[in-house]
Amino acid sequence: MKYLGLSIAVGIASTKTLAKASNNIAKKNHDLKYVLALSVLSVTDQEKFLSRMDVSDVWVVSRQWSKRLKSNEINIALDLKRIPPKRIRKYFNVVLERRVLELNDVPYQNLVSTTLIYPSDNTSYLIDRGKHA
Repeated sequence: MKYLGLSIAVGIASTKTLAKASNNIAKKNHDLKYVLALSVLSVTDQEKFLSRMDVSDVWVVSRQWSKRLKSNEINIALDLKRIPPKRIRKYFNVVLERRVLELNDVPYQNLVSTTLIYPSDNTSYLIDRGKHA
């Protein structure tokens, strides 16, 4: 893929927000060889990576939210993680509150499984799809 100029990275974590953060960090840190599994790291090591991530790079943080967060001295992802979720909900909204919960390793999005049976050969297929916030 390097010949096409595409940046490909893999981020693995226990929540979607942490996985997206992991992917973002892996893309920007070439020493990681474009792969980062936050889920296998200690909380201290996870926080080291989040301390290098700008709050504007957190999934769903818009430019306007980023400006507002930074004006309240929340500059990095680790700062956002440390804010009580209920406070974020009060001053922003439930969507950002969910991201804060997920940064704290509290999953919000559950997978929904559906089994489909095809009558022609009675083969069943399991399809997983995530609920969207």
